[in-house]
Amino acid sequence: MQASHFFYYLLFVIISLMAGGLLKTMLKKGPLPYTVGLFLVGLISGLIVRMGGFDGLPIAKNALESVAHMNPDTILYLFLPVLIFQGAYDLDVHIFQKNLINATLLAVPGMIISMILIALVLMGLHSFVSPYANWTWTVALMFGALISATDPVAVVSLLHELNTSKRFSTLVDAESMLNDGTGVVLFMLFFSTLTGIVSQTSPYIDFLQVVTLSIAVGFIGAWLCFRFVRRVKDDMQIQTTTIIVGAYLVFFLAQGVLEASGVIALVCFGLYSSYNGKLHLKPEVHRFVGRFWELAAHIGNTLIFIIVGIVIALLVDFRWSSFFVLIALYLGTILVRGLMIGILYPFMKRFGYGLSLRESAILTWGGLRGALGLTLALMVNSTSSIPADIRHQVLFLTAGIVTLTLLINATTIGWLLDKLKLTKIPATRYLLAISSRRHLQQELNTYFNLLKTRPALQGADWEAVKRYIPNSHVAELPTVNNIDLMCDIRVRIVRQQKLYLWKIYPKGVIDARSLTKLEAYADEIFDADGKKSLIEESELFQVLLNQGTRLLGFKAPQWYRPIHDRFFPAQTVKRYDLTRGFLLMQHAALDLLEGYSSSRIFNAKEKTILASIREEIRYNRAHANAYMARLEHRHPASFKRAITHRAITMMKGRLAAITKDLDKTGF
Repeated sequence: MQASHFFYYLLFVIISLMAGGLLKTMLKKGPLPYTVGLFLVGLISGLIVRMGGFDGLPIAKNALESVAHMNPDTILYLFLPVLIFQGAYDLDVHIFQKNLINATLLAVPGMIISMILIALVLMGLHSFVSPYANWTWTVALMFGALISATDPVAVVSLLHELNTSKRFSTLVDAESMLNDGTGVVLFMLFFSTLTGIVSQTSPYIDFLQVVTLSIAVGFIGAWLCFRFVRRVKDDMQIQTTTIIVGAYLVFFLAQGVLEASGVIALVCFGLYSSYNGKLHLKPEVHRFVGRFWELAAHIGNTLIFIIVGIVIALLVDFRWSSFFVLIALYLGTILVRGLMIGILYPFMKRFGYGLSLRESAILTWGGLRGALGLTLALMVNSTSSIPADIRHQVLFLTAGIVTLTLLINATTIGWLLDKLKLTKIPATRYLLAISSRRHLQQELNTYFNLLKTRPALQGADWEAVKRYIPNSHVAELPTVNNIDLMCDIRVRIVRQQKLYLWKIYPKGVIDARSLTKLEAYADEIFDADGKKSLIEESELFQVLLNQGTRLLGFKAPQWYRPIHDRFFPAQTVKRYDLTRGFLLMQHAALDLLEGYSSSRIFNAKEKTILASIREEIRYNRAHANAYMARLEHRHPASFKRAITHRAITMMKGRLAAITKDLDKTGF
């Protein structure tokens, strides 16, 4: 019997992944999101089984029925860790920190407001609809907690398909993960009460204990995991396996053993892994871990949305008498979410990156429900101590709202984003994109002319080859606001500086401490959206360098400096590394600016803007060079040690790179 079920599950996985691959190819240029397409595949397949369409194909029928009757815990423990960890691992930690207050507002007070309002809607309906007369406040609040949590699986999947801004998508992403955790905690409080398991402490204390315990499990588990990873830094397979096992272990421990929130614990684990993984993992390991979880999330999404469709089609008993209640509740959940966001809006627009009215509309409409809500409803449906009519009604209403939000909200949110102009590319970005494209064309033209001089290629059809050089010509260049152009270029420069820091870090050019400090200051400039001059980089940099300099000898009397060189040389090494990294950031900025200048698409006023930004960068470079000269003059002994230390680190990095290349070539 067990072998038979295993065979059916394996058959389902194989067919689902094949169907997912075909569907993804078909929907590449279509308006239908991939996850909605998967849901429809599962829904239609389940309906065909229900109507007897697969009676002549018992293998397919048995496979689909086995999946439909799968234990809800299988979905929770098998798929959720993959999807939650991958979402958290991909988050930009800095943007997440800036959005944390707003995400927490939505996930905690927002979740509670939504739960109470939906319970009010249900208790209002139960007074007029006789089949729901048995609902109590405990049932209504349990259902309110279940249905108020936006599903992270559905939301994260949709955001990856839409061209939303990184800041806004991170807010939606963070809210869906955090309110999922609080939603499960609140659901379990009322579910336990309904099933006769009464806690001796206050629900508020239970809630705080669960959240605190989940956060502790996540961060402690991640710290232990990466402590071990650093000890096996030469074994990529063990490092990767440790992170995979750690993610599942943290979820199982929090959710199954400690009865806390596995999702909150896993979000903490993923954020710690994302931040520290770049610092402590080899670049190839970090890339492999990211690609592995991306593939695992794709497989998980493909399977889970098909499963959701099958479960709804096969297990939910549809009654026309309950259709009115379903529609009323669907509209009620949207109105409740809009009201909740409206209540929190005055606070949210003041924190982090703020919140616009257009983004509030997307937050309201984008509150999708999916696999998690359905899994919790299946838990209710399988609990015999709950009256049968309530169990069936909870499953029906949950399945109906999941279906409606996926078929209506998910398919129209792209249209709403376009109407609200949240995906529109500004004229300045379009102009810079043309500049980049023209620079690419110039590089390829140079390479094309080089190829034509090679004797081995003399017989090539050069007209056919030339067709692969992209054409950067546009009929008319966009008219841009000069201030907007200056801001956009500054933002691109800061982004390029951060990328360059990560490029030189694995080579040993700067250390981890300098990397994190310099990136933090780049983030402060980035958060200003280019409205601050790049000269402020020097001011922020000077604040860092001035921390404790009198105690450590930089501004100390002449007689103290030899003592500092002898007993505190590490401080000079740190300052040298920071200054060197800052100088290299300015070189990267100038290279990007020269690339824009060489594209020859800017008019006279726009060239003045480029010149102004170039002066800002040169000021930063001159400031850092002057500081480096003073550091060498005042602390010659420890300065020499700093240069020697950095040269040794770079030599080690080069040795590792050459060894790796020799291994690849067979030497």
